[in-house]
Amino acid sequence: MATVVVVAWNKMKKLLLMVMLFLALAGCENRKEVVEEPVVLDDYETAESYWFLLGHTADQKIEIKTNPSNYIPKSIIFASSNEEVVKVSDEGIITPVGAGEAMIAVNVDDIIKSIRIEVATSKAYFPAPAIEEMEGLAYIEGQLIANKTYQLPEDYDPGGLRPECQEAFDAMQKAAKEDGISLWIISGYRSYSYQEKLYAKYVAMEGQAAADTYSARAGHSEHQTGLAFDYNEISGTFQNSDAYKWVLENAQDYGFIVRYPEDGQAITGYIFEPWHLRFLGTEMAIKVKNSGLCLEDYLGITSQYAGE
Repeated sequence: MATVVVVAWNKMKKLLLMVMLFLALAGCENRKEVVEEPVVLDDYETAESYWFLLGHTADQKIEIKTNPSNYIPKSIIFASSNEEVVKVSDEGIITPVGAGEAMIAVNVDDIIKSIRIEVATSKAYFPAPAIEEMEGLAYIEGQLIANKTYQLPEDYDPGGLRPECQEAFDAMQKAAKEDGISLWIISGYRSYSYQEKLYAKYVAMEGQAAADTYSARAGHSEHQTGLAFDYNEISGTFQNSDAYKWVLENAQDYGFIVRYPEDGQAITGYIFEPWHLRFLGTEMAIKVKNSGLCLEDYLGITSQYAGE
């Protein structure tokens, strides 16, 4: 019977915590910090406001430090003001659920402190990414960037697909073949001058506005990086093919992502291209795939031509 009373009392405390959180949410100080290390409540002091990127930031455990350090709390209760934004387990593990703001309260032996949590769906809400420029090239998180915002120099010429990209494709092609799937590259590296002529042809055929949705202007094409290619077939039905379904499920394990996903045109600036892959390396490709974001959103960058 005693156990039941304790459990019931803990549940009541949790409900009271949630009520307090709703009242405190609007007035909480807003100091933002991207979550990289465990959230720590030191001596029960109120922590910073933490950002989570939905689908990217890993679950975090609230670590409680006591003073004195050898003090063992009799009771620790966690509660979230909005479980549609963030959940917290009985062990203090924070899990982002949906975009928005919420408060997490911690009751340690009836001493209550709170943490403000903000969950975003895009890194565009975060501080600007660190851009490293080398010889006219822009790198973010070690990745060479070429899109409508970031341009490659006219003389940038790796001479073909970069070796790491070609080797990764060869390995992926071999694995696909073992599963009865054939993969081949139909358009790999393109020089600045080649892209200039190709883009001009599309503009002449359909006008610049239409061409800009599926063809890059010279210097803005990922093909020039030597890290991207089109494979198998460029068609409106390719997404229904067994080849694409296999690639969608496995490409990240070989370092590739589908660069222009189905729901990404407003962000990437290009229509859905299931036939276009970009090499990022296995670690980064898996992170991007698991995030559910396009590369621009994952890195927190834009893709817009100057003046647009």
